[in-house]
Amino acid sequence: MLDRGIDPLLLAYVVAFGAAALVCFASLARAQRITDPETRRGLVWLLFLSGGWAASHVGFLLAPDDGQKMAFYLVGLVVGLATVGPWLYFCSAYTGRTLHRDRTYRLVAVGAFVVISVVKLTNPLHGLYVTPVSTTTPFPHLAVEPEALHWIVAGLAYALTAFGGFALLDRFRRADADTTPLTILLFLVGLPIGLDLLGYATPFLVEITHEPLGVAVFAVGTLVLYTERFAAVRLTSDVDDPVIVLDDANRVRDHNEPAATVFPSLAGSAGQPLASAVPQLAEYLETEPVGGHGSSDGHLDADDDGDGDPDAADAGDGDPAAEPSVLSVSTDDGTRYYQPSATPVELGGTRYGRRLVLVDVTEAEQQRRALERQNERLERFGSAVSHDLRNPLNAANAQLQVAREQLDGENRHLAAVADEQARMEAMIEDLLTLAREGRDIGATEPVSLAALASECWARVDAGGEGCDLEIGGDLRFEADPERLRQVLENLFRNAVEHGSTSPAPGERDAVEHGAPDDAATSEEKAALTVRVGPLENGEGFYVADDGAGIPEGRRDRVFETGHTTADGGTGFGLAIVREIVTAHGWNIRVVESESGGARFEVTGVVRTD
Repeated sequence: MLDRGIDPLLLAYVVAFGAAALVCFASLARAQRITDPETRRGLVWLLFLSGGWAASHVGFLLAPDDGQKMAFYLVGLVVGLATVGPWLYFCSAYTGRTLHRDRTYRLVAVGAFVVISVVKLTNPLHGLYVTPVSTTTPFPHLAVEPEALHWIVAGLAYALTAFGGFALLDRFRRADADTTPLTILLFLVGLPIGLDLLGYATPFLVEITHEPLGVAVFAVGTLVLYTERFAAVRLTSDVDDPVIVLDDANRVRDHNEPAATVFPSLAGSAGQPLASAVPQLAEYLETEPVGGHGSSDGHLDADDDGDGDPDAADAGDGDPAAEPSVLSVSTDDGTRYYQPSATPVELGGTRYGRRLVLVDVTEAEQQRRALERQNERLERFGSAVSHDLRNPLNAANAQLQVAREQLDGENRHLAAVADEQARMEAMIEDLLTLAREGRDIGATEPVSLAALASECWARVDAGGEGCDLEIGGDLRFEADPERLRQVLENLFRNAVEHGSTSPAPGERDAVEHGAPDDAATSEEKAALTVRVGPLENGEGFYVADDGAGIPEGRRDRVFETGHTTADGGTGFGLAIVREIVTAHGWNIRVVESESGGARFEVTGVVRTD
């Protein structure tokens, strides 16, 4: 300073660095309102340290002696280096990376910071970082000339800053957003280097680092951009699916690159009605309950970290049980199918519109359509079976009835024909069940194993065959009651038909055709006991009998369609059981029961008690 007053250029420097510090500190309150804790933490520290760096330069310029000036300057160098940390932290958090959480990276960063800081603070001892020189131009001051080590550290700091900047630019690019404001900010960070070089090469500027000005402008600019653009960009860039942000009037606000790939007409559509930009999507939204028109309940704040499921906060106006159909889009690679979902969003506590996310469900939809076509073919097949087989069977039954009326008494050959026709009718019914119902189940509800087993046993009327049912306990679980009845009835019939210790066919014929009534005793047809109960672990149930059992080598084949060992069996009963069990998401296997019979175990049920 001169006797006649402070030098105008010095005053300009003090005002510039002081204003930078004040603006940074004043912006802290605004930064604290950012919702996402990690981006808030990074930006708050960036503002605080940037303000501290600028303030240290004010102290350097106004300090009364060279010793104090140099102390302020060295502290400023340490604080300036520290700004790189929160900048990278902010960039990593904002772009959805996890580098800022990685313990190894953090330890390396802290270690490098400590080492470099020690070198800076001990510069008066070794002079390897900067050299202070008193000068009188452009006004009397302490000039600080950087050494080679200073430029190396500065280059590293700028490289790391550029890395964070490129990460942000990539995020903007993926959101198909305008990168011009961010590019200008990144340019301003590097602009002070030119001022530094100008100060070292000419007498018009002071030979100190001007970076605090650029960093302060950058930090405050980032905060402003975060409020205006960063949060909005985050809405469209936190997922890889196509994302479109609409305002409450269904005008396009933002979209990401995947959305522009699916709908090329979105390019340059900001501010346009969706009906003009993407008519197909607008028409879909008018008819399907994708949500997003409601209140802010379940809203997505634009400052959120974006790690959650984009479909989790679907807030529709209509029936919550209604499920929208998929949206089919023709592309160069063929037809793609998307499941849109909309979520209300807020920006800085103000309603911003809704975010529309289109999840690619092409593979699942193609499988569903293939299954639908298969079911249609099965339905046509079932109808053909019903018509083409039942009509001649009915005609044969009519002829059989006429033949019986013309003959006196029962004829064993005609009785055999009647049995085979009845078997044909049963086979047709079972085949229709497989063709029409397949693996489809209806709504599930809590059921009681004991209650259903008793009901099904009465319907099968196995007690008339000299068989008994024992309930070994109850189990309540989720199931389609009607389809579960089919499972139990088919297993009961299988036990009665295959498990009872009946006499040999020749002996049965003798009993049926000539033996006196009192000869058909329990010795000729032993009683069968069927047991039903929960498994020991409670995760399923069993149906077991004490009959003849199933040889181990044939147990894997019993569920095959058409497989039967009974003279009157259709071979479909256990195949239907397997289909229904699989449709519920359960598993079934057959083992030997404790008494040597067959034991069918169903596992994977969902208990409700």
